[in-house]
Amino acid sequence: MATILIVNAREAVNQEIQSAYGIARASASMRLPQETRGTDDTMAIARQLADELDGLRHVAADITDPRVTRSMRPTMPEPQDEDPPPAWFAALMRPEMSEDRLAITRYPNVLGFLHISTDPNDEIAEAWEDFRIVLPVLIGTALSLIALAVGLTVFVLRRLQLVQDAMAHIQAGDLTRRAPDSQFVELASLAEAA
Repeated sequence: MATILIVNAREAVNQEIQSAYGIARASASMRLPQETRGTDDTMAIARQLADELDGLRHVAADITDPRVTRSMRPTMPEPQDEDPPPAWFAALMRPEMSEDRLAITRYPNVLGFLHISTDPNDEIAEAWEDFRIVLPVLIGTALSLIALAVGLTVFVLRRLQLVQDAMAHIQAGDLTRRAPDSQFVELASLAEAA
């Protein structure tokens, strides 16, 4: 059951991330060339677009210099999650990264690049919130079923042992020995024959 939940959650994370990425990429592809052609403040427009895209869920955006060596946007501290998902869960849920790089140009120069990439962290955190509620229920149910199966097995084996002991005494010549009555139909007919 846990495997099915993980596979379904991973697929849901991937679909949502790719959908947001596709929208962000299409928006940037449409707006960047039109807004930056022949404009004096090309980088300001590109920064505004990067800020808008970076504000979307599941998408990260950045502007780098033409050599793609450093970011040209001020870095904002990432808000820290109070209870982040464990690394093993994040690695299990993380879909394949998608990213694209669009040139920021003012003819004939390349001023920098707009990088757009997927950012699944908030979706993984949501999946973890659901999973950490469901997981204890699944574990509790599994332990209860195991305890029930072990209890029933022990009970049946004790009844079979009593019938086997009675048959061993009868086989040894003690014909006064009877098998104990049983609540199980199968054991009751066996006990009557002994």
